[in-house]
Order: sequence, then C-alpha cells, then structure tokens
Amino acid sequence: MMFSALGIGRQDFGADTTTIPPVASPLRYSDALVNPEHPPDLDAHEARWGRCTPQALVAPGDARKVLRRIPLAARLAVAAIRDPTAFRTTMVAIRRYGALQKPLELFEYLRVVRRQRVVRFMEIGTLWGGTFFAHCASTAPDGHAIAIDAFPQESADAMSARYRAFAQPAQRVTCVWGDSHADETKHAVATALDGAALDLLFLDGDHSSEGAARDYEMYAPLVRSGGMIAFHDIDAAHEGGVPALWRSLRERHRSLDIVDRRHAPHGLGIGILFKE
Repeated sequence: MMFSALGIGRQDFGADTTTIPPVASPLRYSDALVNPEHPPDLDAHEARWGRCTPQALVAPGDARKVLRRIPLAARLAVAAIRDPTAFRTTMVAIRRYGALQKPLELFEYLRVVRRQRVVRFMEIGTLWGGTFFAHCASTAPDGHAIAIDAFPQESADAMSARYRAFAQPAQRVTCVWGDSHADETKHAVATALDGAALDLLFLDGDHSSEGAARDYEMYAPLVRSGGMIAFHDIDAAHEGGVPALWRSLRERHRSLDIVDRRHAPHGLGIGILFKE
C-alpha cells in the first residue's frame, strides 16, 4: 500500500433543488427510503447485514478469493485499531451504502477530513450516496452538506429523502439534481451557500478531461483559503481525464495523494489539494 505525499440510462430531472433544514428529532441512518418520523434503527440493520468488522469486506465463498484478501483483512484490522470511528464509517459507507471506494483509501481520506473540522462540504457525483454518507459522518454535526448529481438513481424526491437520512440530525442538506456544468446548478449552489465558503469540495462527477476541468474551474472558487479540493480516481491507468488534471494541479498546489496500489481493484485513488 502506498500513501504518497503524507447504470442506468440518463434521466432528465432538470436542475431540481431541494434544501432540507436540520430535523427537530434525531434521524438514524438507513439504506432505504425513510419516513422521517419513523426512521429505521441502525442496530437493526447491523443485525440484518452483520457488524462492521474487518471481515465484512471479505465475503465467504471462493477459497482462493478469500486467501487473496487475507492481507487486506489484516490491514483493515490494523485500521480498526488505529481509528475505530473512521474505520466504522468506512465500512458502513462501502458495505451498506455502496460507496465506490477502496476501503484503505477512504479510511485515510476520512481521517484527513476529520482533522480539518469541515463545516460545509459539497460532493459532485454522488450516485447512491455512500461517499456522501461518509462525508456527513466525518464533518460538523451542525454543518451544511450539498450533493450534486445529474443522474439521480431514483426520483429527485426519493433521493433527497435518502440523503436526508444519511446526514446527522442537525446538518442542513441541499440536493441539486442537475448537470454540474449548468449555470442553473451553480446558481442553486450559490443560493444555498448564501455567501458562505466551502471547507471541502469533492469532485467525482464527469471524468473526461474537459468535464473534470470544468467542475474544478466552476466550483473551486467557492472553497475558502485553507480549504480542501478532493478528486477521486486520480490513479487511473488511462491518459487524460482526472489523472491528467490531477498531475497538472498538484504541481502548483500543496497536495496529498492517497493511493492503495497493493490491493485490487487498481486505478482509483483520492487526491487532495489544499487551497492557498
């Protein structure tokens, strides 16, 4: 492992923006649509899906597959001892909520996020919301969480309800279901922020060279000085796209690469720029 420097078809929902204030009574996390007045219990879900342990990502079955994953399970066991909170958040995000992340990369990334005391964050390219859940769990309990995605996996209202359930009770949640490159989307974000700056911007949307650069150019100015701009998939083998943009930016900014090259799948990685 190396930590350097430290489907469905398109649906046209337009730019549907939902801002949900903090809730009066505590919500608990759910991997299904919820009734905010009767949220499901996390302990009940763990009884169904299993506790969040290092073995949780090593499913029984193919003996050869299990043997190949023993080193990963060992690394995860060490991670659980080093930082139980970040470890548990990582396991829930990936195993229960489908975050498309490598566990050791997400674990190290969340440890950085927690140290930075993030209050306001925005994630572009949220898919099912696994990484969004991890961000909510690792940022200020009374902060502001903003999600942008052009392809919500369910109806806009259903996805907004899902994301509200992912957040902590006192967090404000803004969901913008539209193209991140559209002026309407940028306007919706500016309106939601109301003059405040982001502490963290996480880019995992359009992975083309032009699209990734456009997201960076449009939304990096909204990040405060000293804040973080993170990119997913910085270590892909192909030319262009996010890896090329990352290589260009890291030469000009203080940065951190979080890349696990020991365990499959390869070619992901998270990069963090620290805005000056």
